[in-house]
Amino acid sequence: MTDAEHLIATWNARQEAHMPMLFSPTVGAAIAARHWWLWVRCPACRTINAIDLRMLDRHPDAAITCLIPWLSCRSCRPHAPFAELMRLSPRSIADEMHDECRCGWQFCLLAGVNFRL
Repeated sequence: MTDAEHLIATWNARQEAHMPMLFSPTVGAAIAARHWWLWVRCPACRTINAIDLRMLDRHPDAAITCLIPWLSCRSCRPHAPFAELMRLSPRSIADEMHDECRCGWQFCLLAGVNFRL
């Protein structure tokens, strides 16, 4: 495991346990660890979104916490609370939902979920 992968795994574990944020990975470390997707949550409307870090015009040494003001929920503007950083992932939310649906395709058909497989 590389240093970047270890850093991201540790940070993700701390975020999942709702521990205080003592450190923050950089955009470059997340990309080096192949965890391109930053999952964020709006504390007001509870919307979860994933941001592709590869598409951002940010310095690789910038901490991902510097993105928080930029990631505030568009649905809750003009007085949106700051976004909560959930985790860094190698996959987007859509990819994970697609795989869950593929594994439980009978449930998805019964629930009326329409995915292209």
